[in-house]
Amino acid sequence: MKLFFTTFFRKTFLLACFLSIFYHCFYFDIYDLPYLLAIKIVLLIIAAIEFVGMILYLKDSHTKKKKRTNQALFKSYTTIRLLFYYSFTIYIFLPKGYSLLNFYIVLLFGIYLGYRMAIKKIQHSDKKKE
Repeated sequence: MKLFFTTFFRKTFLLACFLSIFYHCFYFDIYDLPYLLAIKIVLLIIAAIEFVGMILYLKDSHTKKKKRTNQALFKSYTTIRLLFYYSFTIYIFLPKGYSLLNFYIVLLFGIYLGYRMAIKKIQHSDKKKE
């Protein structure tokens, strides 16, 4: 079960973030949809599974320390990742009318994605060198 939650978190976290940001940004446009309750329930279930998976993933990543070449990049990635996780958790529970908060979370989402792509590229290039 732990493997399911961590795998689900790693594979669908970005999609769940995108769906939640989309829901918050366009809340007033989709407010009149007849299936709004179903959309909220699906997002709540996904958020609950993502939260459990995030907790298990963070716990598992602290127990397995990998050898890293560029410590400054990985420390800043960890800081950005945790800042995004905590901000996104707060963002989910706040009212939907804050447009400045929407821009802030989209900015953090972009920074998070950029760092994640940079880390993947570095890991991929390190594998090619070996």
